[in-house]
Amino acid sequence: MLMLSSRFGAIAPEIENRIAQLSPEQLQNLAVAAFNFSSSQDLIAWLDNLS
Repeated sequence: MLMLSSRFGAIAPEIENRIAQLSPEQLQNLAVAAFNFSSSQDLIAWLDNLS
């Protein structure tokens, strides 16, 4: 979470909750994918694609 908030500023609580519910494997995938995010919208789109 620190990496994301450092890059994009405050993360909305609902997004924090979605991240908190990720499995360890999904968190690892998020950490890798986050290097390619250019905005918080990319993060939201990535989370939406998990469903």
